[in-house]
Amino acid sequence: MKILPIPKQVDFPYATYALQIMRSTEAREGKDAKSEIVYVVTNVPKRLARAAWIAGWVRKHWHIENRLHWVRDVTFAEDKSRICTGSSPKVMASLRNAAIGSHRLGGATNVAESLRYAGARPSRAWGRVI
Repeated sequence: MKILPIPKQVDFPYATYALQIMRSTEAREGKDAKSEIVYVVTNVPKRLARAAWIAGWVRKHWHIENRLHWVRDVTFAEDKSRICTGSSPKVMASLRNAAIGSHRLGGATNVAESLRYAGARPSRAWGRVI
């Protein structure tokens, strides 16, 4: 990770630091290892701009992305939704979040599998959750 102060001439309000983060994944069954470089612009104060703190913050961000947003995008095909008027998109997002939350509270580690299990027989929705 590289942490650099934002020069004053850069017109990016409130930005204090630019980060260059190189991250990589290990090879897993059926998948190759991969590396990528990502950039982050942040307004964290100087006292917090430490590599360990920022790395933790980035990991927490991706934990949320992988645990919630990815499930909404892939399992519920949220990006393909044609619901786009009034408050309907927010209502549907809330319903999707409620469904994901109820399956997770029931012990589901794989929401898609849990949805298929409950969807095969709706009476299962209140019983065992995978």
